[in-house]
Amino acid sequence: MSKTEYKLTQHPISLLFPCPDKESLNKIKHSVFKAGGAKDGTIITLEGQVVQGWEEYSACVEFKLPFIAKEFDEPPATLIDKLLSEHKTQLSKQNRALIGAYLKKFYRSQSQANQVAAGRKDPFISPLHSRDAAAAKVRLSPKMISQAEKIIDSGKERLIKLVLDGLVSISCGAEIAKFNAKKAQDFLSEVSKGEIKAISECNSFYDSLDSKMKDKLEEELRSIERIYKEKRRVSNAEMRQRLKCADSPEEEAKIKQDIIIERKNLRHAQQVRIEQAKQNYEKIRQGIVRRVIARKKRLEKIYITEIVHKYLSPQKLYLVYMRWDYELGEIKLHAIAEKISGGDATANCYITSSGRKVHQDDHIAIYNTMSAAELLCQQINEQNFCRSRRIFRTNSWAKRIFNFVGKEFKANVEQYIEMEEL
Repeated sequence: MSKTEYKLTQHPISLLFPCPDKESLNKIKHSVFKAGGAKDGTIITLEGQVVQGWEEYSACVEFKLPFIAKEFDEPPATLIDKLLSEHKTQLSKQNRALIGAYLKKFYRSQSQANQVAAGRKDPFISPLHSRDAAAAKVRLSPKMISQAEKIIDSGKERLIKLVLDGLVSISCGAEIAKFNAKKAQDFLSEVSKGEIKAISECNSFYDSLDSKMKDKLEEELRSIERIYKEKRRVSNAEMRQRLKCADSPEEEAKIKQDIIIERKNLRHAQQVRIEQAKQNYEKIRQGIVRRVIARKKRLEKIYITEIVHKYLSPQKLYLVYMRWDYELGEIKLHAIAEKISGGDATANCYITSSGRKVHQDDHIAIYNTMSAAELLCQQINEQNFCRSRRIFRTNSWAKRIFNFVGKEFKANVEQYIEMEEL
């Protein structure tokens, strides 16, 4: 069917397959624009929605080019099998699980058709159970397919996106899919806050590194300018001396021509050095950008995992507390994390998995995952809050010294955490 209204939508199944990167998208747009439209058979629809060729369709819409969208006339499972074979090296476990959930639905409808066909004494198409058939096709366990089906049936697009990005596991996603509307909204709201926090931290990390690189580039450019300014001064002095020694107008004209060429060469050499410095800066900046992106993904994973465990496993708690460290005659405070195994209400303290009793005055924070607790410890210890208050003498055991340094450390930590939350 020929389409000129440009009102097609993308099928949910196609969202489960990896999208092309920016470079590939640009190539698709260029080829569609050059060809004057999408080729026949490129855009395929299923149930009136684009399931294959969405990038080509988007390019046609952008450039107002003609296209032909063909409805897939075979069973949907056949189309998914085709898409699986095309993307078999690009699909993660999360992608395959959610695709398997759709396959299960199609196999189930196919199985019902088979039962009707069997009643008419027609050949039975597939004797396998729909869930087992889907699990075999995507090479996962039937249990994971059932869990993925709960995520699909919930209709929560944000949850599906979190699962596809690997920020929420299939099993946790199935439990979150059971949340009522209010609890699900609260959960997604906290997830958004965690993502904003990760982006904010990464932006500050990038700004600090990029400012240093810019300062270094500016200093290098100033150095290049000074070097070539000195070279021009020396060259001008030499040329003036040669002009004084010229014996004829022809020789003087030749020297003036040499001056023009020399100045041009110096300007060119300076410009080359400047471009090399800028290219080197850009190369390093791209490396920093890749580091920031990797850092952002890691922080998002930590924060969202913490939120998931908070909603699903609130009984698993990890304690961040301050502890004295004795090493090489140096006594200093640092943050450390351990799992909470119990508590002593009478003594007003926590008991960690190692058996250590931690008084509430030493307590800093409690998390639902060890990764989040370790991240806070790392951030606190990097600040060196007690670098000016270390106790270097091993015989300095006066309780008031420890209490004074401990209170100062705790106050600095609390102020730092408040600033991070803001």
